[in-house]
Amino acid sequence: AMWQSWGAFCKTLLFGSIRGGETIHGQHIIMPRYSTLNDGELLYVVKTLSLNQTVTQIKSLKPHNELTWGDVDKLGLVFSLLNTPNAQNVSIAVASSILIKDLQSVRNANAHITPHTISSINSAKVRYSNTKYRHPSDVMFWVEQKTHDFLWKSWVDEMKLLASVMIE
Repeated sequence: AMWQSWGAFCKTLLFGSIRGGETIHGQHIIMPRYSTLNDGELLYVVKTLSLNQTVTQIKSLKPHNELTWGDVDKLGLVFSLLNTPNAQNVSIAVASSILIKDLQSVRNANAHITPHTISSINSAKVRYSNTKYRHPSDVMFWVEQKTHDFLWKSWVDEMKLLASVMIE
């Protein structure tokens, strides 16, 4: 649920940045080139850009094919390629992300328990303490070494911090 919420925030931010939104300081944001596209067309543009490809024509994409909205690597790339007025803030925020990628790995391991996803979790152990687990969902109780908080709290704190920079 935490990963879904993060993804929903990122999607809302991007759609608002294209179709007309406001920063926390009241700056109006709109991208005239894409602001009139319907959802399917906008999904196509964003998915194409997330693959670092040029949009040569506008097609429609079904929602089940859209990108992983919370993926900070893709998100920074898309905002940069769109050159939205808030692209620099989003790029700074996602570049400073440390924990969100681990949240994504844990979400994936919970949804798809495979040797690859378990390996991804095991690779993250070096950044935390109390790293025993029986199921990938137990990872949320690992302890972040700097704050000594459970990892789930650290994920929430990082999302709040990133979001505050992204909406500047």
